[in-house]
Amino acid sequence: MPDGSIVALAMPTESLIANGIVEVGETWTYTTTYTVTQDDLNSGANLVNTVTITTDETPDPVTDDESTPVKQLPAIQLIKTGTYVDLAPAGFNAGDEIVYNFIIENTGNVTLTNVYISDFLVTLVGGPIPVLNPGDIDNSTISATYIIQQSDIDNGSFSNQAFVYGTPPMGSEVSDDDTDDQTFGQNPSISLIKKGTFVDLAPAGLQS
Repeated sequence: MPDGSIVALAMPTESLIANGIVEVGETWTYTTTYTVTQDDLNSGANLVNTVTITTDETPDPVTDDESTPVKQLPAIQLIKTGTYVDLAPAGFNAGDEIVYNFIIENTGNVTLTNVYISDFLVTLVGGPIPVLNPGDIDNSTISATYIIQQSDIDNGSFSNQAFVYGTPPMGSEVSDDDTDDQTFGQNPSISLIKKGTFVDLAPAGLQS
C-alpha cells in the first residue's frame, strides 16, 4: 500500500464476535478508509491494498488484494489581462503601453512542472514556474509590456493571444490560451493655415 493515512478498521457487530468464532454461514465485515496522497496521483500507479487473515485453525495466513485505479487528470488555465498605460501626451497615442498580467491555475489533479507562457507579440519577463501543484494559482511570476504602434491606433484596436503550457508527471504537455482585446478611441483632426504674400510687380505700386 502506498504511503497515506489508513483509518482504523471498524469491527463487526458485537453479536457476531461475542464468542470469537466465525460460525458456518456467518459473515464478518470490516471497513476501512485510505486517504489518497498527491504522490499517489502523481505516480499514476494503481493503489493495491492487501488484507491478511489469520486464525488459530489456519497455520498459513490468508491474503486478498484489492486494486483501485488512479486516474490522472492534468489541466491548466490561463487568464490574461491587459492594462492600458496612457503616457504623455494624454489620449490614445503611439508610444503608450499595455501591461499584461498572467494568472495561471493548475486545475487538474496532478502536479505540473516547467510551466511557461508563449506570447509572440511581446517580450516576456519571468518564468518558467518550476512547480505548480493542483489548486495553486500564480499571478505574479510572468509579465509583459507591449508598446502601442501607430498602426494599432489607426486600426482602433489591438488583440493579443497568449498560451500556457505545463508538464504533468506522465503524458504530454497540457495547455490553455487566452486573448486580451484593447480598443482605442480615435480622434481624427486636421488644421489648415492659409497665408497670402503680395508680390509687387512693375510698375511699382498697386495696379489693377
